[in-house]
Amino acid sequence: MLDIYTWSVLIVAVFFTVFGSFSYLRNRKELMNKLFALLSLAFAMWSYTWFALLLTRENEQIAFLWARLLNIGAIFIPIFYFHWVLSLLDLHKKKKILVISGYLVTLLFFVLSFSDKYVTGVHSILSFPFWPTAGPLYKWFLIFGYLCMVGYSLYLLFKAFNKSEGEKKYQIGYVIIGSLMGFGGGAMNFPLMYNIDIIPPFGVFAIIACPLILSYAVIKYHLMNTKVATVEILSALISAVLLVDALLSSGTEFYLKFGLFIGVVIFSIILIHSVLKETRSREKIIKLAKSLKKANIELQKLDKAKSEFISIASHQLRTPVSVIKGITSMMIEGDLEKFPIEKKNRFIEGLWNKSCKLENIINDILNATEMTNFKYRVKKEKAELIDLEELIKKTISDFQSIIKKKGVDVILKKSIKSLPRINGQKQYLQEAFSNLIDNAIKYTSSKGKIVISITKKENNVIISIEDNGIGIPKEEIPGLFIKFIRGSNAREMYTDGSGLGLFIVREVIEGHYGKVWMESELNKGTTFFISLPIHSSKKINVKNHIIND
Repeated sequence: MLDIYTWSVLIVAVFFTVFGSFSYLRNRKELMNKLFALLSLAFAMWSYTWFALLLTRENEQIAFLWARLLNIGAIFIPIFYFHWVLSLLDLHKKKKILVISGYLVTLLFFVLSFSDKYVTGVHSILSFPFWPTAGPLYKWFLIFGYLCMVGYSLYLLFKAFNKSEGEKKYQIGYVIIGSLMGFGGGAMNFPLMYNIDIIPPFGVFAIIACPLILSYAVIKYHLMNTKVATVEILSALISAVLLVDALLSSGTEFYLKFGLFIGVVIFSIILIHSVLKETRSREKIIKLAKSLKKANIELQKLDKAKSEFISIASHQLRTPVSVIKGITSMMIEGDLEKFPIEKKNRFIEGLWNKSCKLENIINDILNATEMTNFKYRVKKEKAELIDLEELIKKTISDFQSIIKKKGVDVILKKSIKSLPRINGQKQYLQEAFSNLIDNAIKYTSSKGKIVISITKKENNVIISIEDNGIGIPKEEIPGLFIKFIRGSNAREMYTDGSGLGLFIVREVIEGHYGKVWMESELNKGTTFFISLPIHSSKKINVKNHIIND
């Protein structure tokens, strides 16, 4: 019975070594792989030293040395497991302080493990000639490692399991089962360390190995590569059994069995490579199909928005053209001279307004066709130092007649007396600010208020344009910076918008290496925020363009 138990420990040790190394080599950069490799290493060290302890039959001093090394491996299992679970649940950044604290306490126990108060010696129990004897400090490791680290990890797993659905729930369930079986089986050893022989620990290592490895494989491959995981696990188990069987043999039988072991290992590598290649090809096809489906949905949205824009634009083109034709016809035929001077001036003003509107519509259509050419990207040879305060004041002054006519208050605030300058092209930035200020005026009721603030934050200038107008439905906000997209309530209020204003704003600001975003609440107002980098004598290297001042 003891021999079977002893060799099963070696099989587990080899199993963890092979699978841990394989998991790490597959993706060395991923944290989850690194942590699983460390967890496997800790389990392997525990198993190898246990195997050595079980082989020691007479020398108590050597047995005591193996007992200490055995518990050094055990010390690192809980923290590596805890960190691994956090990485699986994507909580390792949120629980960073707990992780650091856990490693510090683990290192403290590692130092204390060399003390006689941690493992006081060895004793015989059941059919084992030497078994570690727990010292007074050992119970504190059990409280920290198993009650706190492992217990809290299981709590997080159960919590995630209850909140998850479908495939994710199934994956976490595997981890929970594997953890309960593994650590539950491992806990059978602890009573023996206190000379309590209630539960013999036979077969515990086989219980620890398979569920944890299978859990990791299922999580890692997202249930798509269970075929790969199964092949790897079975290959590793068969290879480990054949190796142990060869080691137990002698003479010609040893060479034959060892040759068989080598052959199985080579065959397993080829088989795993083949299955992995097939699975990856299938994954690529599925990812491509998902990407195409997503792209198709986006194209349908864009096509719908573009159709709406063309419909609106065609309507808008006809209206001003009809008015312009009517007024010019009256001028040609001399009918306009028959009206009083005041009425005649109104006709001429209307002719001017409709001409401007027609120009704006044509510009929007032309802009829509030029957007793919990075029209608004800042060019080195055209970049200049811009005084934002002066530029915004000029933009506001361009709207004075509209502001006065509508009766809204436009207030300009700045946090510091002298604002830093920025690099850019004045023409484009003024177009962006004009679009935002025009929207704020247009969608704010009479006697409303618009507050434009300029502040400095770190190496950026932040401009906010806040109104107390109609606001925008929250679900529509993410799409408003896309071509031809307008808010549903904005379309109802003004039917003649092109849906290109905010798209142009985004292109201009990103072309100046800045950011634009918004906050809005329906019927309460909207605030647009713009962040632009402050001018620096250093080289600015962003995306595919360099500005060298």
